[in-house]
Amino acid sequence: MPTKPRHETVISPHGSENQPLTVRVHGRIYRVPEIFPAFYPNEVVRWEPEPDGDDFEGYSDWGRQHYGDDWYRRRKLIIEERNIFIVDRKYKKQQLELREVENTVDGRVFPGGMQGAVWREVWQKICLAKTDRDWDGGDDMRRTDGCPGILPSEDRPWERLEYDRRTQMWNDEEYAYYRCLLTTELVAKARSDLEDQIGDRQHEQVRQDLDADRQALEASPLDRNSVAYERILDAFNRKSDRLKKLERGVHKKRAQDAYEHSEQTAKKRNAAADELLQRGPKTEAEMMEKLMHWQRYGLTLDEHDHLTRLYRFKPPQRPTYSASPHKYNGYDYLSLCKWTPRARPRPLRAEMDSLAAAWGAGLILNEREIRALCSLYGYSSRSTVQDTEPPTSPKSPRKQLTRLKQKLTRHSNHIPSTQSYSTDGPRRARTFFKGWQQNMLLPRPSWSGRGQWLKA
Repeated sequence: MPTKPRHETVISPHGSENQPLTVRVHGRIYRVPEIFPAFYPNEVVRWEPEPDGDDFEGYSDWGRQHYGDDWYRRRKLIIEERNIFIVDRKYKKQQLELREVENTVDGRVFPGGMQGAVWREVWQKICLAKTDRDWDGGDDMRRTDGCPGILPSEDRPWERLEYDRRTQMWNDEEYAYYRCLLTTELVAKARSDLEDQIGDRQHEQVRQDLDADRQALEASPLDRNSVAYERILDAFNRKSDRLKKLERGVHKKRAQDAYEHSEQTAKKRNAAADELLQRGPKTEAEMMEKLMHWQRYGLTLDEHDHLTRLYRFKPPQRPTYSASPHKYNGYDYLSLCKWTPRARPRPLRAEMDSLAAAWGAGLILNEREIRALCSLYGYSSRSTVQDTEPPTSPKSPRKQLTRLKQKLTRHSNHIPSTQSYSTDGPRRARTFFKGWQQNMLLPRPSWSGRGQWLKA
């Protein structure tokens, strides 16, 4: 059954330039341009039809002309102040006030209910328009015997109205009255849903933006154990915490203030860390902060000591952990060094480049420190066109002999059969290979006997 309106609406008796038409709803006065007489749903509306609700600006302009400036400002204010992250009861209450103003202007209000003068006048119009069978076919329904059937769901309001008509044995006037109330209720619900969609879309956009940040975080090429990645992760967590607070019902201003404070704190902390990263340590405390930083992001103890000497500090003296295994189990630097590798295997050129790129992009080391560690492993700098492979020890003659034999074998196996070549080619290759083999196996003089060997 449609709910009976509990109107506190008071309409001014007449309007003029000095005293415009007003509508009082719950103690608030709205000035309106016009109030239309009461009508029933079968009538054609006597005002300009409202535009599509998806056109927010167009609907607002139409409502401003139809319901007045007070309605326009009030509607704009409650939409802006709505807490879109929870069920805002204050917003819902203010929505009902707007719907009462609209129903009053549109002539959908029947003061006094079925006993009021407004409804009596409407009912007389209905009785004179009996050609519409919608108001006239209830007798057979009311006389239907047996069970009225299952109560329809709330998303089928017209079927529920017919169900109530049969079960409560309404006469034609009661049916017409509740039919008008249901039409008014559906119109109000549609308008409220359109207003709700404005905030709901904003809420959904916030969640989509946060989800996009999460996907970008998961797809980030940065090393997970790096300063740059942790900063992005912290920024994501701050946004996520803000949304969780808002969805728990924390006031928007309080949640926003807490979020902005955390943003400022993180900004100051990152600026101080960047300054220390670029200029290097100047005091013992800053040197210890650097050591903890290097230990956290995977540098070995030999690299710690090398970078410490780079800044003209003495490397820390580490104890013999095996002598006192239960002593160093805290989170200070010496205790953490207990589980830190002493050195890493000498990286290849490509591995060194990968490490240098990760240290630089991850804000772990500055350029000076990266060059120092490159020199620690025998590389002058990051890879260039001239220096693409690490220096290696000279190969022994026997290894060179084996590789040349494999190369000649592959060459002879890959000669196309369609090509013409000399039959003595393989013989000459074997002769050359044998002479080269004998030459490579000759004894080599030492540097001390080089002059004597030349004389001989």
